[in-house]
Amino acid sequence: MLEVLLGSVLAANFGMMFGLWNRLNTLRGEIKEIAGDLDLNNIEIELPDVEGIKNDLIATFADMRTPSFVDHIGGAIGAIMQAKAMKTMQDANLLQHDEVYEPPSNAV
Repeated sequence: MLEVLLGSVLAANFGMMFGLWNRLNTLRGEIKEIAGDLDLNNIEIELPDVEGIKNDLIATFADMRTPSFVDHIGGAIGAIMQAKAMKTMQDANLLQHDEVYEPPSNAV
């Protein structure tokens, strides 16, 4: 019974691979036909407006401000609240992966 199932799966696999190969061969001909119509020597590339990008960057940096004491306190309070929420979720077993990730030993 297992041999029949494996043979059927293998036959279906070869059938799908043949169909994919056939379709790719058909598309190869169409791509060559389309590529033959292109004139690759006369392609014009439009460059973006460098001055506009420069002005946008200058405006963005001009609107930025140095973080204040209140920004730092808010960040610290947010980190404490996030740690507390994660601890609550871990205690309630709501986290899917609470194991520590260990990279493979052959990783650089």
